[in-house]
Amino acid sequence: MATEYKYDVFISYSRKDYVDEHKNVIPGNEVSKIKEALTEAGITYWMDEKGIVSGEDYAAKILKYIKACKIFVYISSVAANQSEWTRKEIACALMYKKEVIPLLLDDSPFHDAVMLRIVDLDRIDYYLNPQVGIGKLINSIKTFLEIVKEDEAQKAADAKRKQEELERQRQKQEEEKKRQEKIAKIEKEIAALETLKTEREKAVLLKEQELKSAQVDLKACEDKIQKLQNKLQELHEPPISKQKKLEEERKAAEEERLAEKERKRRDDEEHAKEKVFPVGGISFKMIRVEGGDMGTFYIGETQVTQALWQAVMGDNPSFFNGQDCPVDCVKWYDICGEDGTGTDPNCFLFKLNQKTRKQFRLPKESEWEYAARGGNISKGYTYAGSDNIDEVAWYSENSKRSTHPVNEKFPNELGIYDMSGNVWEWCEDFYKSSTNHVLRGGSWNDSARFCCVSSRNYGSPDDPDNSFGFRLVLPQ
Repeated sequence: MATEYKYDVFISYSRKDYVDEHKNVIPGNEVSKIKEALTEAGITYWMDEKGIVSGEDYAAKILKYIKACKIFVYISSVAANQSEWTRKEIACALMYKKEVIPLLLDDSPFHDAVMLRIVDLDRIDYYLNPQVGIGKLINSIKTFLEIVKEDEAQKAADAKRKQEELERQRQKQEEEKKRQEKIAKIEKEIAALETLKTEREKAVLLKEQELKSAQVDLKACEDKIQKLQNKLQELHEPPISKQKKLEEERKAAEEERLAEKERKRRDDEEHAKEKVFPVGGISFKMIRVEGGDMGTFYIGETQVTQALWQAVMGDNPSFFNGQDCPVDCVKWYDICGEDGTGTDPNCFLFKLNQKTRKQFRLPKESEWEYAARGGNISKGYTYAGSDNIDEVAWYSENSKRSTHPVNEKFPNELGIYDMSGNVWEWCEDFYKSSTNHVLRGGSWNDSARFCCVSSRNYGSPDDPDNSFGFRLVLPQ
C-alpha cells in the first residue's frame, strides 16, 4: 500500500534556536528564515512549535509526523546537538528510510549519537553563507520531491499493472471455468445422444431382421404359388399345345436376348467416355463431358493438329511445322465459313462432317470453360489441370517461342490436354457486341496470367494469327 504523505518536510530543530525562555519567537532567528524560505518555495513542512504539552503523548505525536513527511531536515546547532529529542528524531527518520538533510547553523561538532547516524550524509553549511545555504536546501528538497514523485508514479503504474494482470487472470479463470462447464455440458449431451443412438440402432436392426425374414417368407410363398399355378396350367393344356408354347417361349427369349444385346451395344456406344474417329488415315479422340447447364457433350482430347487439318483440307496453313503440333494461322472463317453455319463447302467443319457423317462444331465459350475447369469433377485449379502452369501448359516462359506437339503436358481432370497454353482456341461465340469471336486458353506467346482457365481474348474472324488454333465439340 502506498504511503500517504501530508507534508513535504519534517523540521527537526532545537526550540532554543527559535523561542526564548518565555516561549516568544526570537526576532530574526534562523529557523524562522528557513521556514519562510520553504513557504515561498511552495514546500510544505511540519515542525513542533508548541513543545511538550501536559497530558500529551509527545513521542507518538513526533513519530506520527515523521511518518507523514517525505524529507527529514535536521537543523544542527549547539543546542540541537545537545538535545536528546533530536537524536531520537534522527534515529526514527533513518529507521523509516526518510531522506535526511543536515543543515548546519554553526560549526559546532555533532553529538556522537548524531554523528554515527549522519556521518555519510551530505551537509549544507548554512552558517558560511545563509542565502546560498537556503538555496541548496530548497534545491535538494525539490530534487528529492521529484524523485519521490516519479517513484510514486512508477509504484502507482506498477500497482495498476499488477491489478490489471490480476483482473486478466481472474477473467481468464472465469472464462476457463465457463469453457469447462460448456465442455462438460456438451459431453453430457453427446453421451445421452450416443445412448439414444445405440438404442435406435438396435431397434432398427431388429426391424430390419424382421423385415428380411418377412421378405424371405413372402418370396417363398410367391414361388410356391407360381409353381402350383404352372402345374395347374400344365394339367389344363393338351400335350401338343404345351410343346408349341415351349418353342414360342424359347424363340421369344432368344429374340429378347439379341435385342437386349443390341440395346446394350448402342447404349455403350452412346455413353462411352471417349470416342475415336478415323479421317484420311489418321484418327482423333473426343472426350465425354457430363453435367453442367449445357448438358452432355464430347470435346476434343487435343487441339486440332496439323495432321488432322491436312487430312480434311489437303493443305497446311501453319507458321510452325509439326504434324502433331496444333494447326495455327487458321481463321475463324476457315473453320466455320463466312456465314458461321459450317455449311460452306470450302470450310473445315463442312468437309469433316461430310467425311464422318457427324455434326462437329466449335465449342460454345461456356462449354469450353466448363471442360477446361474439369467438369463435374473439377478440383478448382488455376490452370487446366494444375495450379503449376509448367505441368500443363506451353507458354512464354517455357515454349522457346514456338508451339509444341499436343499431349506432351499433363491433362486436366477429364483427360483433356493443352486447354492452357500452346495456341488460343476459337469459340463459336461473338465477343460482346462486335463481329469478333471469343478466344480462350492462352498460347505459347503469352504470360501465365493469360493461360488461366478464366482468361478471355478475342480476334477478328479473318485474322490468321500464328497463336490461334481450335478444338472440336460433338453434341451428345
